[in-house]
Amino acid sequence: MKSIKKQWLVSFLILIGIVQLLNLLKLVEATELVRTIARILLVLPIWSCITYHCAYRKHGTRWLTWLLIIFPIWMLQLPIEFIQGEIPVAPLEKAIGWILIGITFGIYLWFWSNCLLLRKENIALKNNPDNNGALSSS
Repeated sequence: MKSIKKQWLVSFLILIGIVQLLNLLKLVEATELVRTIARILLVLPIWSCITYHCAYRKHGTRWLTWLLIIFPIWMLQLPIEFIQGEIPVAPLEKAIGWILIGITFGIYLWFWSNCLLLRKENIALKNNPDNNGALSSS
C-alpha cells in the first residue's frame, strides 16, 4: 500500500504545482484578477487540504469517488480555457501551448488513475483493517 500511497502523493503534489502555475499564467493576463487570486490563495489550498486529509490520511473512499467522477470534467476545462484564450500565450507559441496542455493532461490522467488505485486500496483496508497494505504486494 505504501507504494500506491507514495505514487498518489507524488502525482497529487505535481498536479497542485501545475494548477498553481496555470493560475499564475491567468494572473499575468489579469482579466479576472479577483477570481484568479481567490483560486490561488483560497480555493486550491482548501481543496488540497481536504483531498490530502480525506484520501491519504483517513483512508477515505467517498472523497476519492467524488474525485473520480468530477475530475474528467476538470480535465476538459483546460483545453477549453486554452481555446477561449483564458490561458495567455503568444500566437507563435500556440504549438508549445498545446504541448504543455498535453503534458498537463497526462499528469491529470496519472493522478486520476492513482486515485482509482488508492480508492481500491482504501476499500480493501476498510474491509480488512488487519491487512496493513498486503494488497500492494500482489
